[in-house]
Amino acid sequence: MDACAENGYVSTVNSHTEAVLQRAIAIIHTNAYCTLATVSADGTPWGSPLFFAVDEALNLYWSSAVAALHSRNIAQSDGTATITIFNPVVHAGVTEGVYFSGQAKMISETHAIESAIQLMMAKSGKSLQRTAADYQDSSSRRIYQFEVEQAWITGDRLADGNQLIDTKIELDVCELRSRFASIVPPLR
Repeated sequence: MDACAENGYVSTVNSHTEAVLQRAIAIIHTNAYCTLATVSADGTPWGSPLFFAVDEALNLYWSSAVAALHSRNIAQSDGTATITIFNPVVHAGVTEGVYFSGQAKMISETHAIESAIQLMMAKSGKSLQRTAADYQDSSSRRIYQFEVEQAWITGDRLADGNQLIDTKIELDVCELRSRFASIVPPLR
């Protein structure tokens, strides 16, 4: 279906096209920061800019203080969250972003933490000597994982009189994961 007011300006027509999927992959790969949106137990929303890394299965990872509001929100809820990745250096009136909804959680398994650390260090270009122990037990920081359940990318703007309406293209998450896995080597 094409984007229109009846469907909230979300198109599903180009969900599987190579150009749209490659544009989403490029946005994910070329940006180091995302915005995580969580909600507190009383329904108060909170947005947090985060450095992130992503694995071949399209899971996003970051490290945060356990006491940070977004970390507390994740712990006090079922982990439902959204993430937006966008290019912050485009000129006014141009939007280029990928939007995810899914589940966020603190990870505690040593192997999973070590894999996430490898991803984050590779993306940052830093060679800090971190281990899983730096994110376990009495540490004030933890590693978090976000599993994508739904995905969208910015679509074309539609004219409505003298106004422009932003649209989204709903992406096929399985197809996006498959394409992503073909270009991102799995961790050992």
